Amino acid sequence: MSDTKAEAQFNELSGRRSESFTWTPEEEKQLVKKIDLFLLPTIWLMYLLSYMWATLTLTLTLMANQTQGSYKHRQRKNSRYG
Repeated sequence: MSDTKAEAQFNELSGRRSESFTWTPEEEKQLVKKIDLFLLPTIWLMYLLSYMWATLTLTLTLMANQTQGSYKHRQRKNSRYG
């Protein structure tokens, strides 16, 4: 079997001479650790921002409803026929 140019360059740079690519258990652990160290904080940050956005949206909605209600109440109270 012949390697493609990219596979040949990868094998040359990584020091591998075989055509089939296999992970050693130590390499696999290192890879999983790198992925976890990148993904987990990113996922937590996304969750935190989502929670903060939902809280902010709810708070602003409640404040807007409260403000509008008190404005209408003042309008009725000050009107001549209310």
